[in-house]
Amino acid sequence: MSKRPLDDGDEVPRNETGKVVFVRDAQGELITVRPGEALPAKAKAATDEARDVVAEADAAREQARLAARSEEDVQYEAYLGGRDAKKGNVWIAGAGVASADKAAAADSISAQIAEEQRASGKEYAPSRAHDRSAKMKKASHAAAAGGGGSYGGSLSVTAARAGAEAAAAALAKAREASDDDEDDDLSASAAALAERSLRVYNLPISNLPQLDPYGNDLRVPLLERKTRKFLECFGEEAHVTTLEGQAVLKDFEALRKRYGTVFRESGAGLSATALKRFLFSEGGAEEKEDEDEEEEDDDGSSFCLAFERHESLVTPRVALDGSLGCHPPRTQDLIVLYRAAGGELTGMYIAPDKDGLGADAQITQAALEATDAVKAFRRLVAKLSGGRRFTCKLEG
Repeated sequence: MSKRPLDDGDEVPRNETGKVVFVRDAQGELITVRPGEALPAKAKAATDEARDVVAEADAAREQARLAARSEEDVQYEAYLGGRDAKKGNVWIAGAGVASADKAAAADSISAQIAEEQRASGKEYAPSRAHDRSAKMKKASHAAAAGGGGSYGGSLSVTAARAGAEAAAAALAKAREASDDDEDDDLSASAAALAERSLRVYNLPISNLPQLDPYGNDLRVPLLERKTRKFLECFGEEAHVTTLEGQAVLKDFEALRKRYGTVFRESGAGLSATALKRFLFSEGGAEEKEDEDEEEEDDDGSSFCLAFERHESLVTPRVALDGSLGCHPPRTQDLIVLYRAAGGELTGMYIAPDKDGLGADAQITQAALEATDAVKAFRRLVAKLSGGRRFTCKLEG
């Protein structure tokens, strides 16, 4: 079988075998390709005789695609594609293992492109999607075991080495910086942390894929950053339970999976509003109706009781990652007790707002505190705080 070089301007592979070959197109239809005719896109060999022809056509198309890429295409593809299996790629240890590293790679690439374009007189705004690795909790340790990602699909050893060095340097630069607009505060209250988490929660991201020419979803860096920023509000011991003590999300990993699904599937309409908040401060007499209830040790936690409304909320049915389907969008009213210590949320205790207390604009603080729901949460605060005494102030 003769091989025909791919000429400039002629990127359509043809049957140069001198005989008829049989292939299947992208829809699975059997196609007869006569000598000299072009092969259909995404063709698959229907016979052994056609296997070499299809393989050569695929290689020619890939060579043409690689040759036509700009430098920005190469770097962007390295970040989103992670094409470590293709010939010619350069392996970078640790790149792309955790979502935090992918987000960091995106910003590092943006930063490098920004410098190049500023030097050429063009304006460019970096993506600001990088991660502070010190804040990423429970990230995969596969990188330490030799895992990683890849850089590009370089067509020469020189280009491959240059690309690898540039990517590694830019990635290191991204990790040194921080895109936080808020400094870490180890004394941040539960109310402040709850408010910060809702601001991140309400960042709009579409639930429809936004594909580039290579089939990569452009939402990925945004989703990774939103999930990361949301989880930065929580400690590694964080969990979500019902008011009665039943586990909803048992640990930090469960939080990551569940909220990653919520952010990915709910769409730009997802929002959470704190309709009312009880702020707890030291002093006064904490209500204790059950003297036999065992108290926890006092760890200096702060508390905030919020009446929240979640709209356009899509949640997973069974598997927290959404792999077994999701519920349709809904509006849900919740009562949420936030517990914080050391500048991180350590627990959320939830109950449905069955009586619509949060949406009741006429109810007074005294009337609200007299409800069974608020009394139950006050008892829980007493238990979790080791019997500390609080006064409450209603906001909203």
